[in-house]
Amino acid sequence: MARISLEHVDKTYPNGYVAARDLSLDVADGELLVLVGPSGSGKSTVLRLMAGLERVSDGVIRIGERDVTDLPPQQRDIAMVFQNYALYPHMTVRDNLGFGLSIRKQPPAVIAEPEPVTVSEPEPAVVAEPEPSFATDTEPVVGSGSWPA
Repeated sequence: MARISLEHVDKTYPNGYVAARDLSLDVADGELLVLVGPSGSGKSTVLRLMAGLERVSDGVIRIGERDVTDLPPQQRDIAMVFQNYALYPHMTVRDNLGFGLSIRKQPPAVIAEPEPVTVSEPEPAVVAEPEPSFATDTEPVVGSGSWPA
C-alpha cells in the first residue's frame, strides 16, 4: 500500500452539481480512512476519484509520489469494495475471490493458493433500553453495529 494524497481536488458534473470542492487530504501508508457524511455529500465520489472511475475537474491525486490524476483505473493499482457488492452467482466463493487476481493476470498457482482463514466470535449485540419518552410497551432495540440505511 502507498500514501494517497488529494491536493485541492474539485469535481463538478456537467449539470453544474459540485460533488467536491477544494478537497485536500493525505492518507499515510497503512492508515485507515473513513469518510462519513449524509447521502449526496460526495463520499462515494471521492472514492471514485481516487480509483480513477471519475475524472477530476481540478486538482491533483497522488498515489505514493506518482501523479495519477489522469491515469485510467487499471494503471493506479487500487481497488474498491462497494457496500452493495456484486458476486457472480455461477461462481464459487473461491472463484469470486480469485476473479480480481485473474483479471490482473496472476499465475494460476497464485490464484489457487489457499489463504489463511480466521474465524472469530461475533461481538455481542448491544441492547439499548428505550428512552423514557417512549411508550412503556416499546421493545428494546438490538443494534447490529451497522449504520442505518
